[in-house]
Amino acid sequence: MMSTLFVDTINEKTSGNGVAIPGHVIQFAHHKWSTASTSTSTSLSDVSGSSFTFTAKQANSKLYILTDASITQTRTSTNAFGRYELNIDGSVIEGSGAGYELGMTVGGSSSTNLYQRAAKSYFIDASNTSAKTIKLQFATDNNADAGQIRINVGGYFYSAIMVMEIAQ
Repeated sequence: MMSTLFVDTINEKTSGNGVAIPGHVIQFAHHKWSTASTSTSTSLSDVSGSSFTFTAKQANSKLYILTDASITQTRTSTNAFGRYELNIDGSVIEGSGAGYELGMTVGGSSSTNLYQRAAKSYFIDASNTSAKTIKLQFATDNNADAGQIRINVGGYFYSAIMVMEIAQ
């Protein structure tokens, strides 16, 4: 026999953080920006416009984070490589460990411009209910021959970071 429950409001008993149903999304955040950002550094630097704060409602939840970046690598002579990383509260999350995660190899000595959209996903512990600063960082693999990496070239494109908090 099946029953149906009709309610207008469900209020949590004591916590003030909402009702937790394991496996369900507690909250969702979507940060989208079109600010153009360029780096000629081989060291990670912040992507302009990417930073925002997110506060988990429950310390024991998981965060599913999806990043989606519009990236261009440029060099005036062969090969264009680079990378971008997710940074939370000053720490790179699951970094690639290599500066040539994205890009292309070109024979000869012609200039290269590679436009691409790159996505990455992460599944991490929320750990606490403090506000977290979430942002992207990027670097070029080689800045010789005018090597650079750009995100949202000319402000014509957009990138985004999405966070889903999932109850455990």
